[in-house]
Amino acid sequence: MLQRLPSLDEATLARASQIGLVRPQREDHVSVRSPALLALVADWVRAGVPLGEALDLIEVLVGDLDTLAGKLAEEIVARIWEPLSAAGRAGELPDLLRRGRPLLLQGAASTLADRIGAALAERAGTASDGGRLLAVLDEIRVGAVADAAGTIHRVGGDR
Repeated sequence: MLQRLPSLDEATLARASQIGLVRPQREDHVSVRSPALLALVADWVRAGVPLGEALDLIEVLVGDLDTLAGKLAEEIVARIWEPLSAAGRAGELPDLLRRGRPLLLQGAASTLADRIGAALAERAGTASDGGRLLAVLDEIRVGAVADAAGTIHRVGGDR
């Protein structure tokens, strides 16, 4: 891990642990909860973002995800578990959760990517060199559109 983030000293390692990016295991080992988030932080640091600021962004993300997870759990209990349990169908929940978890994760990831793209495009109007930012966003856009006949056409940079 230190090869990926050589600027991760004892204080920032403690901060990374506090926000849930890493978990100390032994004196010289940590577990990484999300290698993808660690790679993202490393990319940001290589791009010139100070490590503390990159960890601030991850802390915001984790905090917002904790809030969202709590709300979703409340809704799942109220709208799925309680009705199934009351109807004597509680045994259906494991299969629903097994199928629903990856669908929820995929849907949340694609929706978040879409929302981040839209928010960046909106901020391009006030950003320095905002036209270039819009061009970059257009270059990396991935998606599909359907025409009136229902034919799906891919759009974006990953053709």
